[in-house]
Amino acid sequence: MRYPLSSITIIFALVLATSYVASAQETLPLLDNVEPFLTTKKEFEARYGAPVGKNGVDVFRYLVSGDKIDVEYSAGLCTESRPYRLKKGVVLSYSIRFAKPILLKDLSIDFKRFSKDTSGDFPQVYQLINDTDGIVLRVYQDPQESGTDTVFQIVKAADIETKKAMQCPLGRGGPKWN
Repeated sequence: MRYPLSSITIIFALVLATSYVASAQETLPLLDNVEPFLTTKKEFEARYGAPVGKNGVDVFRYLVSGDKIDVEYSAGLCTESRPYRLKKGVVLSYSIRFAKPILLKDLSIDFKRFSKDTSGDFPQVYQLINDTDGIVLRVYQDPQESGTDTVFQIVKAADIETKKAMQCPLGRGGPKWN
């Protein structure tokens, strides 16, 4: 079977992008085999067990090795609050709140890929945001001790390209244009 050159180019680009994202995330303590927009609730729970509670409508809490993990699942195709073409019960994002925080300096990450957001309610807490890969690090900065910034939470969502590709069409829960 022959494939058009444009299809082969797109597939090659996706493979390269996936391998790059995977290599960029290898040093972050993310969940194994959990990929936002691909992993289902059934698959997640087969690997990590049943939830211990709920945190909102479609957010379930799990305890894994002492860490609290909140997983947000899709409510269905093109809902108003989550305008993506995903069936019900697919992981939209997850956050890991570490029982034992990790020193930021112990993570081997490319800080150029992250932007710093200090606009939160607490002056000692900031976020490092990487929209390209769908990663947010929530960090506590001790005002008394330099170099002891600790990551107390990581949020993993779909990367920006996947979100764009899976977005619902205009008028079906998708973006509203004025």
